[in-house]
Amino acid sequence: MRKNNKNIKTRKKSQHTSTTINHLVKKLLKLQIQIKFKHWNTTSYKTHMVTDKFSEKISGHIDMLVEVLIGQGHKLSPVTHYYNDIDDITTRTSLHHILTDIIKNIKDIISPNNVKAILDDIVIDIHRFNYLMVMS
Repeated sequence: MRKNNKNIKTRKKSQHTSTTINHLVKKLLKLQIQIKFKHWNTTSYKTHMVTDKFSEKISGHIDMLVEVLIGQGHKLSPVTHYYNDIDDITTRTSLHHILTDIIKNIKDIISPNNVKAILDDIVIDIHRFNYLMVMS
């Protein structure tokens, strides 16, 4: 009986982690699109360059994260789950809020070291990008 309870707890934890990971991937994909549109729509050369560099970095991080997760047996949600209700980033406040929310979500994820390393890199690049956007 005790072994059964442990298996149930492990499955629930795994399902929670899977939901949390899918939620984070959705937020990262939305951020990638929002940053790309900001990149295209800015009239500031500095903002154009900063958003371009970050767009490339976040794209690479998302690709690596999802490939590692799939290699570990993680199942992604259908594509329609990821691409809906995307808003433009119109102010620094809205951008900061989105970035802060993603960092909070990353910190809530308990994951193996290889996934944790990718998530740490994402957090570092988000902080760097946020700083550069404030300075532009």
